[in-house]
Amino acid sequence: MQKVHRVSLLEENEATAYEVFLDQCIPCSVQSSLDWRNVICALGKDEPYFVVAKEGDKIVGVLPLYFLKNKLGNLLTTNAWHTMSGVVCFKDQAKNICKSILEYSLALARDLDCTILSIGTNPFHDYNDYYLGVLRPDYVMENFVQYIRMKEIFDEKSNLMHPNYVSRTNLSRNLAKAKSQPLVISDEQTDENVAQCFKLHEKRMKELGAEPIPKRFFESVLKNLTSRGKGKFLSVRYEDNMVGTCLFLNSKTMMDAYMLSMDSKFARLGTNFLLTYYMLRGARENNINVFNWMSSPRKGDGVYKWKEQWGSHEGTCFYFTRVLGDISKLQQADYSELSSAYEFHYLLPFNLLNNPGVKFTTKDELTSFVQSRTQHPHFGSLGMLTYKKTEIKDRQAIEDFVKENVRRFAQRFYLNPLFDEKAIAEYTVREILERMQNGIALWACTESARKGLSIVTKSDWDSEILEKKVGKISLYTLLSPGETRQFLQETYSALRETDFDFLFGRVPMESTKEALPALLTDNAILGDILITLGKNIYEEKSLQEVDLARRADLVFRTGKITDEEQLQKITFSAYKHSHYFNDPKIPVKRAEAIYQQWIKNSLKGFADCVMVAEVAKEIVGYITLRTENLGERAFGVIDLIAVRESYRGQGIAKMLVAEGIKQLQGRVDTLYVSTQASNLPALELYHVLRFERILTEATFHVWLKT
Repeated sequence: MQKVHRVSLLEENEATAYEVFLDQCIPCSVQSSLDWRNVICALGKDEPYFVVAKEGDKIVGVLPLYFLKNKLGNLLTTNAWHTMSGVVCFKDQAKNICKSILEYSLALARDLDCTILSIGTNPFHDYNDYYLGVLRPDYVMENFVQYIRMKEIFDEKSNLMHPNYVSRTNLSRNLAKAKSQPLVISDEQTDENVAQCFKLHEKRMKELGAEPIPKRFFESVLKNLTSRGKGKFLSVRYEDNMVGTCLFLNSKTMMDAYMLSMDSKFARLGTNFLLTYYMLRGARENNINVFNWMSSPRKGDGVYKWKEQWGSHEGTCFYFTRVLGDISKLQQADYSELSSAYEFHYLLPFNLLNNPGVKFTTKDELTSFVQSRTQHPHFGSLGMLTYKKTEIKDRQAIEDFVKENVRRFAQRFYLNPLFDEKAIAEYTVREILERMQNGIALWACTESARKGLSIVTKSDWDSEILEKKVGKISLYTLLSPGETRQFLQETYSALRETDFDFLFGRVPMESTKEALPALLTDNAILGDILITLGKNIYEEKSLQEVDLARRADLVFRTGKITDEEQLQKITFSAYKHSHYFNDPKIPVKRAEAIYQQWIKNSLKGFADCVMVAEVAKEIVGYITLRTENLGERAFGVIDLIAVRESYRGQGIAKMLVAEGIKQLQGRVDTLYVSTQASNLPALELYHVLRFERILTEATFHVWLKT
């Protein structure tokens, strides 16, 4: 027999019973609470309508709703100011309770003359079928959150047990490094401290091309939540600087993490790692079951993967939109007008508004739509970009562009906390100017700022061997994949009247190869996926990690010009994964000749060091090394490494790298190497030798002339 549920709006005298009910629902976020309601109402736009279902006088289900009156159309929604709620009830009665609450909510929206009713579901309660049955939504957007089950991270004695934390991983290494820094975490809940947290959050969001949460939201959270013990603003200080901040909110069983932000100038300190670990420890101490990261811009992007390494799971939720009135005003408005009118509220998926017949979308698709219509540094507006050639005399603009975005353009150097950011910027500027000296350079700009720089220089070796004029494209951009594609097309157009035959270049892949269709232009060929790895070798233990037992018959010595013939024979079969071998327009013999020329030039001084390994006076392998200065410090690069085919699989490559580290230790601080994603033996070699993956790039070829 079905129980009868009486549904009404929450009365103020029921506040205590409401909060007691929420505490009994596991897990349940503070975002369903009355204190969260007070946060939102203090911001001045929304009127709360909290729907409750009762059995007698006992609350058995709730749905927090917010009403926004607007000239374009009134909105009743659960999703105000990033709220994650949906129907909260006990699972065994969910079907009937959801039905009663949602039917009441539909009637309420009509009474309030709403054009749109928009309800988000709770990712921790699978009631989606009930929403669909009652709401019969006109639009559906699939969203996601990432969360951590606390029982998987800590054991019963609060000891870490998740393999990502206790094994030798990037996470454990970064945590150890962050803990070793002279950082101080503060949970001071004062107006002054929270104002500083906001400034750091605002600065970081602008760097990332995202919309900062307004200061008044910070102030309202301080007044209505953290002052009541339902969360804290955290900050990290280094000397006299605030270098990191975040906000966590907690109910009895769930902790929500908000606005994790760092000062990019101090990124090497690992403040985000320290803050996250501090929050997780606090969650464990307070018997929290679920640590909720909320969402990420896209599935599989850098933010998503950063959260994933902490042992995160993915939870699916939906935004269901029911149209109750005339939406012609919404359809006639442009994106900027809609986003301003319904600021920090979910109305409906804008990408479907003028797309007849399409009712379903995903967050990734909606994000792409929004990015194409905003003008933030990462995204811009495709229609707003203009292009112009530039020269070395534009040095000041180049210096400013690099200094503002050096972390993006010189990512590999931030593996080493000893490298000075000023020196990194100066190195990058010098690299750009050297490339521009004999090249063609193009800016991509909006009306107010420079967003990208492409430089094409002639590659002499390749041109000579391929008997074509080959250009190398170097990209320094803040653009989205779609805009990068457009920028590359403009670059090719600028070169059509030159005598270049063939171009190659690389674009970063922050997520996965699904990004390639957006990055690569129609006339481009994917050459390879290049992975750059690095290892800090300034500490004594770095040598111990790779100090392998040497074969008794193996001898290392410096390479000589007279070794050229033997080294070229080894080279002949060693580099088949290279992008040159994957282009059907390049004959295999030409591709082989490029690497034979490379080892020849290395012996003549292109490399700072060529080490060969011998067995019975026969050369069985080699490694070439270059070194470069970075301010007062230096780094090394493994350019080439190869082993004679009959000696592969015997550990000689590991011994060559170990010997290279011995040669360079004391002279350089970090050693870098790049290899193709398809070269699995090489990736395994560097994994064993404790190199860390830094950057993944797609190498592309473009033939300007047939």
